[in-house]
Parts: sequence; C-alpha cells; structure tokens
Amino acid sequence: MVYEDRATVITDWEQRGIPGLLQTEDYARAVIRACRPWDSPDALEQTIRARLERQDILSRDNPPKLWVVIAEGVLRQAVGGPHVMRDQLDHLVKMSESPQAVIQVLPFSASDAPGADGPAALFEFSDGPSVAYLEGWEAGRVVEDPKEVAAISTALSMIKSCALSPTDTQQLLGEIRG
Repeated sequence: MVYEDRATVITDWEQRGIPGLLQTEDYARAVIRACRPWDSPDALEQTIRARLERQDILSRDNPPKLWVVIAEGVLRQAVGGPHVMRDQLDHLVKMSESPQAVIQVLPFSASDAPGADGPAALFEFSDGPSVAYLEGWEAGRVVEDPKEVAAISTALSMIKSCALSPTDTQQLLGEIRG
C-alpha cells in the first residue's frame, strides 16, 4: 500500500485479526487460506508473499513509527492452531519491545470503548496531510477529506485511551501465550 510506504507514523486499530504488518508467515498463511479456500496453492503463496513484503518498511532505514491497538478477542482466537498463535504472540511481544512500535490491547473489560465501526488506519506524512483507511468485507475505503480524517483520528485516540498500557499489554500477551 502506497500510504504505508510513505507514512512517518501509522496508527492501526484492528478487531478482526492481527494487522498485516505484524503477522508471522504462518499466521498470514492460516488467515489467507481460511478466507480463500478455492485459490490455487500458487495464488495463495503469491498473496502471502505480498502481505509479508509489506513488512519490509519496518526494517528499512528510517521506518515509520507504528502504533497498533488490537482487540483482545483477536489474541484469544487460535488462528492456525495453538503453535501458530504461540509464535504470533511471541512476535507481538518482540515487536512491542522495539523502539519503533507501540502495541496495545483493547481488553474485553473496556465496555465504553469506541471502535465498533470496524478496523481503521491513520497514515501521517512529513510532506502532506494525513490519510485514513477504513476496512470492510473484501474492500476498503481511503479517506482524504480533512474533517473525516480528523474524526477518525479522534476515534483512534479514544480507542488508544481505553486500551491497556504497553506494559500491561505485554503482560497480557504473556498470560494469553501461557
């Protein structure tokens, strides 16, 4: 996605699955295979490779800062089985310890939390206005209107404020993994 490539800061809210930028290969494979049962093995591998190649932005010189909030239910669903989720949780802990990423979990107990409208991402750029991306079933919508982007930014800030702290998130990730 061109916005990921140009962004200096990416804020992502996900309530359905681990965001693509943080997926392990086995998790990506399990998610993609489950959603595309009729794709050929070659088509599946091509989609998996494309998803994983997006992660290259995180290891380049001057990578974007990443702030991700994930709904707790995502972490408790054993996508691909226990071993895939164990490795995925380990990867999230590792990423949460890196200086470029902040990872938070929106716990089940956050009853007043916004975010029911669905996944959203906000891309901030050093050379232009922010852009949002809203994701739906097999489709997405880029939002460039400044008023809409501001409203989405506010909603993402509210979600972050209702989520566990990064330290409490690491503790919860460890508990779920165990």
